[in-house]
Amino acid sequence: EKIVIEALNKKGINLLDIREEAKKDKKDWLSLFYKYDHHMKTDSQLWVAGKIAKLLSEKEGYKFNKDLFSISEYNLEKKKIMFGSQARGILKNGVMVSPEEYTKIIPKSDTFFEIELPVKGLVRKGNYENSLFNNFVYKRVVELGSSQNYYYANNPDAYSCTTWGIDPLGIIRNKIPNLNKGKKVLVFQDSFGNYTSTYLAQGLDEMHLIYNPAFTGSVKAYIKEVKPDVVLMFNTSNQFNKKQAKEVVYDFNCFDIK
Repeated sequence: EKIVIEALNKKGINLLDIREEAKKDKKDWLSLFYKYDHHMKTDSQLWVAGKIAKLLSEKEGYKFNKDLFSISEYNLEKKKIMFGSQARGILKNGVMVSPEEYTKIIPKSDTFFEIELPVKGLVRKGNYENSLFNNFVYKRVVELGSSQNYYYANNPDAYSCTTWGIDPLGIIRNKIPNLNKGKKVLVFQDSFGNYTSTYLAQGLDEMHLIYNPAFTGSVKAYIKEVKPDVVLMFNTSNQFNKKQAKEVVYDFNCFDIK
């Protein structure tokens, strides 16, 4: 990843290294993740969303209500129902492990979104909990977890409680007036950013989410069509080798990404 960071810095592309942010805030890096899963915890992703908002404010002139990223402004429901991919592997071999704590995080403030999943032809409308969070999945996981049916409680798993999961394309339109009216943000992400993007969407007018492995259209054509004000790429440090590093920097230049 050092190659990617160096190359992006040379091109003058804004970069946010969450590992460095964790050091600044004196957070233990491993504690930000689930013990038996590779994803960041939901409260960790709210913290990350705040860091991204800060970057957009400082570098791109965006404005955010700081309360959006304060955990005290959310209703929290904590339950020990989280089983990650590693836990499933352990359970398959007959070794019992305890479920991890999953936190359902729902904003206290009024919210209303229109969620479009173009590939599926679906449109959903409602507040955060009814549109960006999948209560059907959550209730099913809680039900299976309470019966101590741990293996099946992860199919679906607690982490999958977002509307689109990893759909090829998702569009979030915020119907509540916000400080970034008219702004469009395009995000390239995988499952690592599922919650981060939903928290960030509360302070934006319109967000487009592309899951690269499943997106079959032309990314360049989509950018030209949508004309986003900013493009964000969420990446993990283990995603890059030397060849990929060159491709990433090329993509940034090719798409004129800010």
